[in-house]
Amino acid sequence: MSLLEAILQKKQRLRSSETLVTLPSGQIYRETLLDGITTVSLVQNVSSPGYVVDTKPDFSVSHILTHLCMGSQDVVQDQALLLQHKITHVLSIGVPAVGLVAEFETLFIEALDLPETDLIPVLEKSIAFIDHARDVQGRVFVHCNAGVSRSASVIIGYLIKEGMSFIHAYQYLKERRKVVNPNEGFISQLKKYEATLKKQNPI
Repeated sequence: MSLLEAILQKKQRLRSSETLVTLPSGQIYRETLLDGITTVSLVQNVSSPGYVVDTKPDFSVSHILTHLCMGSQDVVQDQALLLQHKITHVLSIGVPAVGLVAEFETLFIEALDLPETDLIPVLEKSIAFIDHARDVQGRVFVHCNAGVSRSASVIIGYLIKEGMSFIHAYQYLKERRKVVNPNEGFISQLKKYEATLKKQNPI
């Protein structure tokens, strides 16, 4: 058997593979490898910036715990409102707070509102920042774009870390901010996060 024949025979034994690729824009492509040839096709053409679109101003501040509040990015545009609610720290998930005065301690964490976004590093940084604010008797305002998915996931993760179950944390938050609705990928990761904490701290 010649080298060329061996290569062709081996190539014929290669299994085809298929991969879905989601871009930050929300477009989903299918990459298919068959007989050594990769083809790309558009599966879903959604004009999405990777977060829940904020269609109208929302200046509501939802108080979750003594040291913890949440809402939309609109709130951080009104510094008088932040001061009115005794906010000292601002945690921005995926959407940076612009123009805040120096008296606010801020942290920006990059995160797209997509199911495949790795939520765990976001949670770890967020929880450390929230705990820091609590330790200095501060109050944190957590926001993303609309205060629906990313910031809600961070709050739920924090409540789980504080000892609540996922279900309890979700219901507790929903009672205080009815519009919260983490994407399915975040919900799955939060449930796994709860399971991991239970293994680390068995009762």
